[in-house]
This record gives sequence, C-alpha cells and structure tokens, in this order.
Amino acid sequence: MDSKPSQWFRWKQEGDTHCQNNKFLKAIECYDQALKLVKTSKDAVSLFLDRSSARISFQAFDAALSDAAAALNLPPGNKPPNDTNERGLSLTARALYGLRRFQECRDCLTKMINLYPGNKDALLSRCEKRLREEKCHYDWASMLSEGQSPNPDMDRTTYIGPIEVRPCAIKSHGRGLFTTKDVEAGDLLLCEKAFSAAFANKESSELEGDEKDEEALRLRAELATKTFVKLIRNPSLQSGFEELFPGPDTEEERDERGKIVVDDTFVQNRITYNAFGFPLLTHLSHSKITHHPSGLDTSADSRGIWLRASYINHSCYPLVRRSFIGEMMIFRAQADIPKDTELKFGYISCLEDVKTRTELLAKYGFRCDCRVCEAERGTPKRKLEKREEITRRIITLFEKEEPVGLHTYLALLEQIGDTYTVPPTVEPRHAVVVPIMNIITGCQSVALHYQVIQLVHLVLQNLGFEFSITQDSFRVHKWGFLIDELVMALADFCDAYIALDEPLLLRDAEGVARKCYLILCGEDVSWEAAYGGQSERAKERSDGGEDVGSGERVEDLIDGVGGMRFAYGK
Repeated sequence: MDSKPSQWFRWKQEGDTHCQNNKFLKAIECYDQALKLVKTSKDAVSLFLDRSSARISFQAFDAALSDAAAALNLPPGNKPPNDTNERGLSLTARALYGLRRFQECRDCLTKMINLYPGNKDALLSRCEKRLREEKCHYDWASMLSEGQSPNPDMDRTTYIGPIEVRPCAIKSHGRGLFTTKDVEAGDLLLCEKAFSAAFANKESSELEGDEKDEEALRLRAELATKTFVKLIRNPSLQSGFEELFPGPDTEEERDERGKIVVDDTFVQNRITYNAFGFPLLTHLSHSKITHHPSGLDTSADSRGIWLRASYINHSCYPLVRRSFIGEMMIFRAQADIPKDTELKFGYISCLEDVKTRTELLAKYGFRCDCRVCEAERGTPKRKLEKREEITRRIITLFEKEEPVGLHTYLALLEQIGDTYTVPPTVEPRHAVVVPIMNIITGCQSVALHYQVIQLVHLVLQNLGFEFSITQDSFRVHKWGFLIDELVMALADFCDAYIALDEPLLLRDAEGVARKCYLILCGEDVSWEAAYGGQSERAKERSDGGEDVGSGERVEDLIDGVGGMRFAYGK
C-alpha cells in the first residue's frame, strides 16, 4: 500500500467523529475506507475494533463479531495473533450478547476478566441473568416495571419449556408445538422475547374512527421495517424467520445460490400470517375486564412477531393461555396436559358465537373444527333461538328497578343450560356463566355469603371444572375453561369464606383463585395489587353487621342485582 498513513488516519478520525454523533452507518463507511488504505497490522487491528464497536451500536452484530474476530486473529507486527486483546474480547462479548448467544458471551467475558482482573464488565451480570432466565428463573416484579415503559425493548431472553416443534397429525395443519412431558395447570411452557415489535403511540381506547385504521397501518409498516432491517443487518437470524409460514401457495424469489431473497415481500408474507397483536401488560387488561368492562376496548395496542409461539395452532378450547409483559409473550398450561399433546390457544376471542369465530378465522385461511365449534354447529336452531330469548329475558330483569327473586334467575339459567346438547367439559356454557357473574356481584353486595358460594360452584360446573368440596377442603380435579371474570368470582368466593370463618376452605379457595390469575396474567406478583384488598373489604362487611345470612327471604335482599348489566354479551 503506497498511501501515506495520514490518509487512512483522516478516515479513522472522521469515523470517530460520526460515532460521537451517533451516525454509525457513516462511521462504518469511513472505517471501510481507512481499512483499504492502512499499512500495518497494528493499525488494522485498531480499525477493526473501531468498526466492530460502530457496528454493535448499529445493531449489525454479525459483522461486528467478524470484525472483532479479525482483530483478535491479526498478528500485531512480528508477534503471533493477539487473541487476548482486551477490547477485542469485550466487543466479541457485546456482539454475542446482541445475537442472544449468552453462553458464548459469558465464556468470552470470563476469559477477559481472568486475563484482566481489573475489568469488572457489567455485561457479565446481565449475561448471567439471561442465562438464569433461559432456565425459567425470571424476576417477574422487575419485568412488570420494565414492561410499563412506552416502548419496552426489554433486556430479557426466552425460556423454552418442555415443548418442541413437530409435524401435526393432520398434514394441512403444518407444524405445531407439542409437550415433551406431562405438565400441570399453571406450568410455564414458554416465555418468549419478540423477534421484533412495534409499539402503539396510544392505547387503542383513545383512538377514534379512522385513527384506529391509520394506527394499524402504521404499526404494520413499522413492524415490517424493523424486521427487514434486523434480518439484513444480521443474516445469521434469517433462517429462523424464513421457517415461518409464508401463506398458502406462496412462491418466493430465490438468488443464484437457491436461497430465498430477503425483501419486502419475504417479510410481509410472514407478518400477515404470524404477527400477533398484544397489550403491554396483560394484568392491566385483566383489571379492565373485571372492574371496568364498559370501558374496555378489546383490540390490541401493539404488534409483534415471536418465532417459537408462531407454531402454536388455534383451538376455541385452548390448552394454554397467552399473556404479555411488554414484548415478552408468556404461555402457561390451562389444564393438566399429557406428554406428546399438541398445544393450542385461541387466535381470536373464544367467547364469540361460532358464526363470528368462523368469520374472524377466515383471514387465517382455515375453518376451526374443534370440539366447541362442532358442538355449536350441531346444536339445533330452535335451541339456539330459545337460548337467545331467555338471555334477553334475563337482561330485561337485570334492568328492572324493582327487586327480582334469586330463584327466578336460577330457573331461567337452568332453562339456558337445557339448550346445550353436550356437557360443559366439551362446550363451556358461557350463556349461563355470564349472568351468574352479575348475580354473584349482587349477592356479595348484600353479604349473601352462602349464595355466593353456591353460585361460584355453578360457575365452575358450567365452565367444565371438576372439583370436590368437603367441610375442610376444596379441590379442583380437572381444570375447565378460564375467563377473566372467573378470578373476580373466586375472589368473592374467598370473601365469603372469610366472613363465614372457614380458614381451611379459604386457603384452598385462594390457591385456586391465585392459580387462575397466574394462568391468565402470566404472573402472580401483581395479585396483591389486583385482589389483595378483597379480604379486608370482606372483613369490613362482616364486622359491620351487614351479613344477613341465608335464612332471610332472598326476594327482599337481592335488589343489589337490580340495574346491573352484562360484562359482555353472549
């Protein structure tokens, strides 16, 4: 190389200036030019390290790793390659961390710290936390705090439980996620960091009319851009994304080597069939559903792609429940699940009628034939019409100002139950359950504790739960269909046992309520904030002398139900 050293050095200085101004792409281009002009291996090592650092800031981790490796492998002058270069090892670790290769990152940092005891790199502590998370050791409280930020690109990693991707028994279903061992209700099966995510500027409830459509388009465009940039900057990540379903009969462009070309079409195809909408914090959505149903907008606020979760197929009677903390998607078992069972969850609300569910699922290109859909399709039209008629009568009674006897509601609910053709373990009886939830609220407001307990039993039965209760124990033997309102009903269930001074039954009831909350919200550290005050309110009602027991005339006491409305229609 005939050029003077000052020429490459001027490029280096310009690159350094761009780095200081966070113009990392321009910095990389300057270092490229400097490397073409540099004369000595020693100076080349310095440039490779500078470019590696810029590429890490630019989130081009693959190339950053290559630059750091080049620096470590170049011989400085007449000496052998300096694979113990402190900065080279540090940059290698940072690039590996960015690629989520945490064990390799830790090994690299350990080597560096052993060589340079004075370098206590903070990245090692973060790396060890990620490795613990890969083994299912999460700090849920700090995750909740981190997930509250407006754009939570969370410094977390994925835990993959006893599950694996396999071909489905029905060929047209493609691949799915299957259990590799028996699991119990509440077990954590997957906690996955998003491959890429786009976050809403506002909650969907704050948007009106065309604003919602515009926000949806913006989120999709942002998600596509983020995904494309990540793939282009880090080719090692392309294979996992490429494996996602691109849509039926999709033909994609390939290069001369036969590899699929990563372009906008490549990304958009997979976003269409694999992106999920999500709220930032499921426990807040749960609170809105149970405490402020009239103000709830069920549309999701943000959009993201999760590679592993994308393999979970749909069922209107899910075996797992999905929740979110920021961009972390959590799947917990909704029931005890045997080994080698395919896991499924609801792509859409499973509380809609079969006609609506079929229309919503049409965009995914399939029709659901799960046991719930088959049962609903097999229900005679006259029974469905009768169910709707009785439901309207109950709504009318709720809206009456004068008191209505509890026995009247129970008789109507029994008639609704008669319109179902299969047991609740096959098709949950939502049309029965929803009115009961409102009646429980009315009974609880006037301290009808025995009635609350009986009504919660009725809710559990109609959701397909199998349980036993004695004088000192309450046990769930088979878990049924979970809805958010069930947790509120179980909290009232606990209040009733507090008022009746039944500590053993209270212990078991709280255990069931808390597990339901864990399954629905993904974590239970927010339980106390959501329901911790229930027991205190129950004690206040009991101490205040409001408890009228179960011996009085229900007709005179149930007026707390008057004027109530449905939490959601069915």
